[in-house]
Amino acid sequence: GKIRRIAGINLLEELAIKIVMTGVGDNKFHPEYGTSISNSIGVQSTFEGISRVVEFEIEKAMAQLHQAQQVQIELGQEMSDDELIYLIGDIHPEFIDERTMKVNISLVAESGRSIEFAV
Repeated sequence: GKIRRIAGINLLEELAIKIVMTGVGDNKFHPEYGTSISNSIGVQSTFEGISRVVEFEIEKAMAQLHQAQQVQIELGQEMSDDELIYLIGDIHPEFIDERTMKVNISLVAESGRSIEFAV
């Protein structure tokens, strides 16, 4: 059968989730890609400290994704305005229990469309 290609705002969401969930060093071709969230959690002992680390790592990852998108455009790859990060909206860590955290993230694409998702 045909393989369905993800595009538009759905691709932006997928790329954002992927970079957040990938640990730095896990991709041998791009060792700097991803976040250090899983390596940083034990270093902080308070929920506030952990929240700040998570917010910082996600902001850094979104900036890294934005920069990668700009390089792709410079190299001639076509990307729609729905696929490009324009603005990082809100990053809101929420503790479900002592061992589980959900992070709500909102982004605005170049097209002006907003997306919200949780990791």
